[in-house]
Amino acid sequence: MNLNNSTAIMVAANTGSSPAILSHNFYLVTATLLILIVIAAIIGNILVCVAILVNNQLRSSPTMVFIFALAVSDLLTACLSMPFDVDQRLTNFKWTYSEGLCQAWTTAYLTTVPSSIWNLLAVSVDRYKSLKDPLSRYRQSPFMTRKRAAQVVVLLWIYSAVFALIPVMGWKYHSVSVRNNSCYFNITITYSILSSFVNFIFPLLVMCFLYFKIFMIARNINSETFSQLNGRSWGRLSNEATSTEDFCKITRRTKRCDKRFKQNIKAAKNILIIVAAFFLCWMPHTLLSLTFIFHGKELAHRIPMELFTVFLLLGYLNSALNPPLYTFHNKRFKETYIKCLGLKRQKTPPPNRFSNVTALSNIDSNHSGTPETFATSLGYIADSALLKERIFALFLGEQRISCEMNFSVTNHSATPVVLLWSPGFKHFSVTLYVVIITTAFTGNLLACLAFILSAIVRISPTNHFIFSLAVSDLLTACFAMPFDLEQLLTNNTWYHGELLCQIWTTAYLLTVPSSIWNLLAVSVDRYKSLKDPLNRFRQTPFMSRKRAALVILWLWIYSGLFALAPVLGWKRVPQSLTAVGLCDFNITTEYSLLSSSVNFILPTVFMCGLYWRIYKIASGLSKQEVLDPLQNSPDIGRKSAKSLKRRITTTKNILILACAFFFCWMPHTVLSIVAIIMLMACQSCILAIPRELYIVFLMLGYSSSALNPYLYALRNKQFRNALSRLAPAFRCKVTPRIPSTLTTGNQKCRNFTTNASDEAHNTTSKSPVGPQGYLNFSKEFTVFIVTAFIVIMVAAIIGNTLVCTATLFSPSLRKATTSLFIVSLAVSDLLAAMLVVPFDVYVILNNGLWFHGEAACKLWTTTYLLTVPTSNLTLLGLSIDRYLTLSQPLKQFRSGKETTRSRIVGCMTALWVYSLGFSILPMTGWTLWRFRTKSVNGSICFFNGSHLYSVLVSVLHFIVPSLAMCVVYIMIYGQIRRHTRAVRPIDSPVAHNTQANLLLQRNIRAAKRIAVIVSVFLLCWLPYSILSIIGNLCHECLLNIPQEAFYVTLMTGYLNSALNPVLYSFNNRNFMDSYRRLFRAVRRGLGRVGSLK
Repeated sequence: MNLNNSTAIMVAANTGSSPAILSHNFYLVTATLLILIVIAAIIGNILVCVAILVNNQLRSSPTMVFIFALAVSDLLTACLSMPFDVDQRLTNFKWTYSEGLCQAWTTAYLTTVPSSIWNLLAVSVDRYKSLKDPLSRYRQSPFMTRKRAAQVVVLLWIYSAVFALIPVMGWKYHSVSVRNNSCYFNITITYSILSSFVNFIFPLLVMCFLYFKIFMIARNINSETFSQLNGRSWGRLSNEATSTEDFCKITRRTKRCDKRFKQNIKAAKNILIIVAAFFLCWMPHTLLSLTFIFHGKELAHRIPMELFTVFLLLGYLNSALNPPLYTFHNKRFKETYIKCLGLKRQKTPPPNRFSNVTALSNIDSNHSGTPETFATSLGYIADSALLKERIFALFLGEQRISCEMNFSVTNHSATPVVLLWSPGFKHFSVTLYVVIITTAFTGNLLACLAFILSAIVRISPTNHFIFSLAVSDLLTACFAMPFDLEQLLTNNTWYHGELLCQIWTTAYLLTVPSSIWNLLAVSVDRYKSLKDPLNRFRQTPFMSRKRAALVILWLWIYSGLFALAPVLGWKRVPQSLTAVGLCDFNITTEYSLLSSSVNFILPTVFMCGLYWRIYKIASGLSKQEVLDPLQNSPDIGRKSAKSLKRRITTTKNILILACAFFFCWMPHTVLSIVAIIMLMACQSCILAIPRELYIVFLMLGYSSSALNPYLYALRNKQFRNALSRLAPAFRCKVTPRIPSTLTTGNQKCRNFTTNASDEAHNTTSKSPVGPQGYLNFSKEFTVFIVTAFIVIMVAAIIGNTLVCTATLFSPSLRKATTSLFIVSLAVSDLLAAMLVVPFDVYVILNNGLWFHGEAACKLWTTTYLLTVPTSNLTLLGLSIDRYLTLSQPLKQFRSGKETTRSRIVGCMTALWVYSLGFSILPMTGWTLWRFRTKSVNGSICFFNGSHLYSVLVSVLHFIVPSLAMCVVYIMIYGQIRRHTRAVRPIDSPVAHNTQANLLLQRNIRAAKRIAVIVSVFLLCWLPYSILSIIGNLCHECLLNIPQEAFYVTLMTGYLNSALNPVLYSFNNRNFMDSYRRLFRAVRRGLGRVGSLK
């Protein structure tokens, strides 16, 4: 199978010189998706390989040998193929590397794909033989063993490598693969056709035949089993299943035969799912490649280049989908991951997980079917159902109204329209917007935290939909409302370019369908719960937590695809920015009508019908509760009366929530519909509606996002209890002991984030720069930022020097293995404070100009790139050390410990060597410009690293360590929970004072201290990291971001280097004691000097 050859041929046929230039937005979307696929594929396949290597049961299965080979193939694809595709899209398909690297890239393509297909064929043959001859495993020489499977895998990899190396050996189309600054798949038409048929179509046909045979065997066995259960004699199987028939006739009275057969059928289904996913992902690209190979000249100018990219992206997606397919359909993988994460629970009766445990009303489990179950739910649905309905029928009209108003005022001039608001109205609106945004963000964030941190809240499937709704409102508060506020402040003028305009509009189009369809799903769940109250006691209930999560996942995928349709081409005009500087919703009338009908009207009508049915069911239950007490005992009558009063209260709550919904959204809805009608009838009549009225009614509608979390949280005991448990945690984070914890980060991430700032320097340096420089900060900002940098630099140097000195002169600190990691972090922070921050201060004071030559510039940028991986990976090693300590508390008394001082010193040395080697790669030639390697462009010092290098720095030195640390701390949390449950039943005061418990408590405190340092690091460097990723993906976007934003976020990152010593000291008694001894020694020394004078 040939992956990219057809694209290369098409490009060559089109121009004969260089690749066709695609749109910038398409580049950005595909590059972002590719990066996400690369990260998911690397992490997922590494986890699969580790699980197989760790679990003996997985290693004992021959099938897992093929699965391991598939995971290795996907891992190689993600590491060797996809990064170059990302680089190609970032550089507009221009190859800036050597001929050998181009051949290595194409050979990696041609090696991994055939190996994956042939491994799938081998495992399909193994499944077919297992079903056809179940006794094969008991024979002296079975069909497939681990040794044979390993031999087959080795032969398949050798075949794939030899087949991929044929073009390198001479069977190629041109003498070189790099032509016209582009890397092509240098293979002949014959080789391409042969590869497609031999390495894709032929294995596909064989696998289809094998699974047809498997289906026939399974159907025949099932039909014979059904006949036996009905008292009839066994029939004769087909000729193809003779051995299976003989085996089942011999053992049909035993359960072992049926169990083994069901296991084989299940394993065959799992492999079939993997095979189907593979071919569904790669079939479109393969068919398109073959079509172009046979009809290339006719279709060279008719097939869009975007189609090849989308189909290749779909093929790459298979590498990220395979690990979840292995995991979710194999119990042993799940058990291995649970064991590694330390989340294995005790065998206690599981709590109720199904939908009758309502999450929206404060009632006990005995009354889960009462009208209170749907009372608050109806209110929330009524309030959120039209949360952002202006996107469809409403916002389309409003935005066009805005454009028409501005065009009519300016007579279609090219200058932006300035709509002057009165000072009183502007101050009032801005204040309300800020209050609404803050309230919505805080409330929905608390609702999400309550769901994530409270196991009781997560029990109910309904709460999963509420969590999804809260996430939707949170996205609205983060990505929609702030831009509306800015539009008010800038008099409806847009300054952020085409990309951010599309992000704003896409955020609207994403959150609306997800909110409405989530509301419909929770409505269906509530209706089924009331209609069938005993549904929770069935073996297969209607809604469980797993099904709710799958429903939510599919709803968000659907909403995301629907929201991206205008970005991918279904739009009214090429640009969303109008000639007068307005950001318009660039959607067609057909798209608007389809969205309104499918994503708003249809769900709303369906929900109205459901809630009418719910009301009828609730009314019937209320009448039944009133009549039943007359025939029962007085106690039961009092309970029924109390239940009836509770239902009356719930009815009042419904009225309150419904009134709040209509009060928030009805004015804006009516005004928007009237405006659309007036625009269609008379465009000049639209000016009769005051512009202030739109702002007021829109703010009133936005207020529903702020009210939603408080309306359903205040009426739910589970949410109230979860929030009350969160309150002490927030109080602990702002205690006077560590006043700046929440605003801290760690120096370690600073170098990773260098790329965006440096790329900003690159972009700026391309334009002419006068002797005044390019920063042009105001005097007040320069004084503020320089003062902050100097204070941070002095504090970081003093603090980290004290940390290193205290560790060297304290025997207790030198013995602790954790202190070695702390010293490495302190040295990294000290280097940044001494060699990085002073140059930043100098550049700011000189308005961006550089006067220290090439060597000092390279020293500055290299120090950036040196301290980043050391800090990030040191934190990762420190987190792993804490996990190992918690998982085996008594390991320090053993002879062979996992972490000793000598091992940690070796790891730290290797880490610093790796970081130094990676940081000097740009100096050795891996630069952005091949023929100009200097880092000083005139009088500006910039980072001269290639795009691929920047992407690798971002992925390897920030994203991967951050994700790994999150996984490690989840495992630490699981270990703490398991140890806490093991100690909880012990009530004897002596038992809690044992050495094991004391060690456990000390290890838990140490893990919490490290978690605080890691959390502070991530919180501090995240803003600057986001700017860096944006800079790596979109260089034009940097022109719309002020330079002040880079330096403010950089200052926040530098602040971490000054606060880290404080975190070490106030959270470690040994450091405090060492500081006291140092200060006493200094004081005594100064006293002696004074006495001598």
